Amino acid sequence: MQTVMALSAVAALILGGWIYYNTQILNGGTSIAEAIPQLIAYEKAYGHLRDAQPKITAINLKGDLYPNEESRFAVKGTYTLQNQTQQAIDTILINIPQAVQVNQLTLNGVVGKPGVQYPGLRVYTVSLPAPLKPGATLTATFDLLRHPPAGFVANTGDFDGYLTNGTSFLSTDILPQIGLARLLVTNPKTREESGLPPLDPATEQARASQFNTNHPDTNLARYSAILSTAPDQIIFTAGDLVREWTEGNRRYFEYRSQVPVAKLVPFISGRYEVRRDEWQGIPIAIYYHPGHDRNVQHLLNGAKQGLDYASQHFGPYPHKSLRIVETPYVSEALSHPGGHINMGEKLAFLTNLNDNDATVVNSAFRFAAHEVAHQWWGHQVHISPTVPGSKILTESLSEYTANQVYAKQFGQVGLEVALRDNLNTYLQNRSKSDVPLVEASENHLVYQKGSLAMFALQDYLGEEVVNRTLAKFLQDHSKVPPYPSAQDLVAALRQVTPAKYQYLITDLFETVTLYNNKAESATVKPRLDGKYDVTLTLSTQKVQSDNVGNETSTDMKNEEIDIGIYDAAGQLIYLKKHPFSIGTTKLTIMVNQRPAKAGIDPLHKLIDKVPDDNRVAVTETAD
Repeated sequence: MQTVMALSAVAALILGGWIYYNTQILNGGTSIAEAIPQLIAYEKAYGHLRDAQPKITAINLKGDLYPNEESRFAVKGTYTLQNQTQQAIDTILINIPQAVQVNQLTLNGVVGKPGVQYPGLRVYTVSLPAPLKPGATLTATFDLLRHPPAGFVANTGDFDGYLTNGTSFLSTDILPQIGLARLLVTNPKTREESGLPPLDPATEQARASQFNTNHPDTNLARYSAILSTAPDQIIFTAGDLVREWTEGNRRYFEYRSQVPVAKLVPFISGRYEVRRDEWQGIPIAIYYHPGHDRNVQHLLNGAKQGLDYASQHFGPYPHKSLRIVETPYVSEALSHPGGHINMGEKLAFLTNLNDNDATVVNSAFRFAAHEVAHQWWGHQVHISPTVPGSKILTESLSEYTANQVYAKQFGQVGLEVALRDNLNTYLQNRSKSDVPLVEASENHLVYQKGSLAMFALQDYLGEEVVNRTLAKFLQDHSKVPPYPSAQDLVAALRQVTPAKYQYLITDLFETVTLYNNKAESATVKPRLDGKYDVTLTLSTQKVQSDNVGNETSTDMKNEEIDIGIYDAAGQLIYLKKHPFSIGTTKLTIMVNQRPAKAGIDPLHKLIDKVPDDNRVAVTETAD
């Protein structure tokens, strides 16, 4: 397993590099032929600094956005940099996106000098007059100007950031990155031919656990910003809103994080309407495009119940406010540090929901609950995204939280629909990738399958047992580095799992295990006492799949699986676990009401290859 995981670390590095290459290099005007020699020259010049650079511990910004003037963004700011290594640092690298104009860049007054060219970035080096000792700090000062890209940006789909009403971009689009740029040449042959040292998988895996690959120059940092925009707009970033005011023809907003946060923060400006509410004294605001208020109440309900559940089970909400901000159509949902959530209009604001139809997932409620959960799973438990399987710590646990909240709001019928929706998405996308969750990165695995695994585990162990374990996991891993891994979570869950359920940890997280359960028939016979005997014939099978989809039958030894019986209204009148082994089983169960349907694993808690045959109609027994 260790060898596989180490190789996966390099694979993740390659994938991350490919994404970075497409978004930052090709769209920065650099061709493939130009990029590779630049990457080689850059690493030869600065590779020795890879683990010898300071970390950002505080970010302070003053930015002015001009949405009516080509959405240019002028920002001045400072970083506090700390040497968190065990050696003195005499040279510091600073990388800034190529499209950004650099007006000033200094470290403790020392001006940055242009360095070796790197694709899509402006590279600067600062040679310190005196080495920065371990634990010591210095201040980086910068004055930058960003213009939006001209037209559509190839290969990114980035045409949602600059619209008539709405300017949206991220800190990675403008702010300096300290230290070695994250993209390296990973092809072993190219590295050897270029005279670069080989990348050792075990070393890369160990290194990845020590920094966040999305922003390797920062673990967690104090964050504050004073931002201005047009007088008819609101501008957002991460953190709680401290104050707002108007000065001249500009509208100003000051934000500050209550706790140190990750560096990836948004900048959003637009003309918004707002709906306000509160939860336990915490103000909640939903900002939406005029006329897009259809599902605002669902979003508020999901946010409030998400806060209620997560704070009750996992720990206090660490911020003084929560806001959800609508972003243009192609945008997805994204939870940022400091209680800020971006929500794409197509996901929640424009969806046509029927409040009276529990058989359709209320996506607005569910998305709000999921994104709120990220304020725990993603912003209190932090991950290094290229560590294999690490996304289950954020996406699987947030989706699990959303399922728990959804069940409490919409009951058994709504829960069944939500779980089936997750199962369908996973099954429909298995051909793309299907690996154990401890190695997973694809969305259908870390969102849908991961949430099903967590829901099944709490169903067997008990909600309180699982949630208590998750709360302790959060407490144990809230300080980084090192960044927690999927194996850390699995180990914590295995520790609280009784011996008879240990197979669940293996099946749910460490292997690709699927069931092929089927309800062959169900008959009913009225009893003299007014009750009913329901006789079910059921078949059960369990298989394990390898990384190319080859399946091998695996043993089942009295594994407990739900049996459910429904009345004519679709309500469960019986739900209880029974032991099963491979093969055919016949059961007779007494119920108090006339049954209409019955089956095995009716709520789809297990990963069943063909879930449609889990239930059958109940027929009368022939006398």
